[in-house]
Amino acid sequence: SVPKGPGQKAYELKLSAPLLVSVDNAHAAYPQTGLNLAYRVYEVPVEGGVTRLLVETRGGERGLLGPVRSARMHILRLAEALDAILVHVGGSPAAQKAIEEGGYVTFDGLYDNRRFVRDPRRRPPHNDYVKIGEARKELGRLGLDRVEIKKGAAYLPPADAPVGTALRVRFAPDYVSAFVFEGEGYRWVRNGQKTPFQTDAVVVLFVKARVKDRVGRLSVDLSGGDGGLYLAGRYQPVRWKLARGGFLLKDAAGRVVDLAPYRVWFVWVPPWARLE
Repeated sequence: SVPKGPGQKAYELKLSAPLLVSVDNAHAAYPQTGLNLAYRVYEVPVEGGVTRLLVETRGGERGLLGPVRSARMHILRLAEALDAILVHVGGSPAAQKAIEEGGYVTFDGLYDNRRFVRDPRRRPPHNDYVKIGEARKELGRLGLDRVEIKKGAAYLPPADAPVGTALRVRFAPDYVSAFVFEGEGYRWVRNGQKTPFQTDAVVVLFVKARVKDRVGRLSVDLSGGDGGLYLAGRYQPVRWKLARGGFLLKDAAGRVVDLAPYRVWFVWVPPWARLE
């Protein structure tokens, strides 16, 4: 449960092995299905000013999640850090090569019609969905599912932290990802339209990125950098680095920011995007 009131509070969580689903966030893919199953969402840049929503689930999955899209190298790197099984449909040549040569176990909709379905009401490539409960069952059949017990003290910003009730990230002239604090959490606002999705916290990660080929695919540096935490209507600057298990955050005082009991949306902000 999410701790309430001032100060840090102890928690104990029981989490299943992570699945990381590469969810389409192009205009033709909205509204997405199954985002409410997320334990974490990582909004990451891909080519053309578009983003992907990498949805991490940790048990209790049911129904469909998607539309599911392709893998990229920085997506694969996140899955590796999380020790997660990546759920995707195809990928860039570099990502596909890394998957094949690195021996990664992934669920790829290009070759799997048992756990993936296509919605005839949507045009490809925005019509592939994973039966996420079946993906969890497959983890069990492969002997890859597990239960992780996490214990700790949940982080809350200091009482004198600045107000942090709204943010907007402009990734492209025609795409803005925004969040508004509504008392219990932050509502995702996509291009000015409020969505049904609410998250407990939003973490902004400023990432170094550059275009690396003619198609516009990106090279993204995940070695670390500056960021910001929006939690409980407050804002807290943080430093981040990608470590085993996910993003390690520290606040301005050097304290580890433990967000384990919260649902969190991580926004990766490349140099061409603007935080407003």
